[in-house]
Amino acid sequence: MPETIDIDADPFLKLLTDALRAGPGSPDWHQAVSRLRSGGERNLDEYNMLIAARERLESGRGYREIRPGPAFTRKVMDGIDAEPPPGRRALPTANLIAILGAAVVLVVLASVGFWLLHGPPAANPGEDLSNAYFGTTVADATFNAPLPPAWRTLGPAPLDPARGLRPTTLPATTASSADYDGGGVVLTNGIPADQAFAVEASFRIQHVTDDVIPELFVTDQPDFDADRATSAHELVWLVREGHAKVVLPDQQFAGSSEKVTDGQSLTVRAIIGQNTAQLVSGRHTIWSGPSQLAGDRPRYVGIRVLRRGNEKKDRDAVIVQSVKVMQR
Repeated sequence: MPETIDIDADPFLKLLTDALRAGPGSPDWHQAVSRLRSGGERNLDEYNMLIAARERLESGRGYREIRPGPAFTRKVMDGIDAEPPPGRRALPTANLIAILGAAVVLVVLASVGFWLLHGPPAANPGEDLSNAYFGTTVADATFNAPLPPAWRTLGPAPLDPARGLRPTTLPATTASSADYDGGGVVLTNGIPADQAFAVEASFRIQHVTDDVIPELFVTDQPDFDADRATSAHELVWLVREGHAKVVLPDQQFAGSSEKVTDGQSLTVRAIIGQNTAQLVSGRHTIWSGPSQLAGDRPRYVGIRVLRRGNEKKDRDAVIVQSVKVMQR
C-alpha cells in the first residue's frame, strides 16, 4: 500500500493543495500561480499547471485525494467570465436566453398589433341575428283604436286603424284600375343603423288576391312616393301571387314561402342588424343575408297596403292586426 504523505510537511505542497481546493480567484491560487510563474512555468492553463506541479512533488508516493471546496465550480465559472480570451467577449448563456426571449415577446406583440390595426375586420357579434333577443318594446300598435302618436300615416289610400288596419272603400286615386295606390303607417322616428332591432307584425289574410297586397317594410330613405307610399330604398316582406316573399332594396326577389291560403293568419318577424337582416314568415325563415340598407342611416319601419280597383269584397281581404318594434 503506498505511503500517505503528510501535506503539512511540505509548505509548497500544502500551498498547491489549498489553492486547488479554494479554486481560481482565491489568494492561495494567486500565490501558487505566482510562485510557479516566477520559477519559469509558461503553461497558460493555470489549473493544469498547479496539478502538474503537485504531481511532480508527489511523484512516486501516494497522497490524500483532493476534493474541490463547495464554491469551486462557481469560482471556476467566475474566473472564466473574469478573464476572457483575447477578442470579442461572448455573452453569458443566461443573458443570451433572456435577450432571445425578449425578442420573441416583442415580435409576438408587434404581430398582434399589426393584425388588430390592419387585419380583416372581425365579425360583428351583433350580426348573429339567429340568437339575438329583443326584450324592450320601442313602439307598438294593435289597430283597435286611434293610431298611437309614435306612428304617422302615409300615402293616398286611406286605411282604417280602428278595427284592424285595412283599406277603406273610397275610390282608388290612380288614373288606371290596373295601377296600385297605397297607404300605410310608418314609425315617426328612425332607429340608428348601429342598433339592431326586431319588428313583428300580425296579418289576417281573409282572401288571397293580388288586388290587395300587404307589406312590412324597413327603409333608410323615408321619402315616400305620393301615389304608392313606397320609398326608393327599402327591404320589404309582402304577399304576392299567393306566396310570402322578400324584396331587397335593389328590387330583386330574395326569398319565398309556401303558399298562403284564404283565412290564414301570419306573424312576420324581421330582424335588422347594421349590415344583415333575417325575415321569418310564420314558422319559417324565408330569407337572411346582407340587407343592402345603408350602414350609416337611420331605419324607418312601416306597414303598407297596396290596392288596385275598388271592389267591396277586397276591403277585408287583408287585415293588419298589430305591429311591434323591439330592441335589446
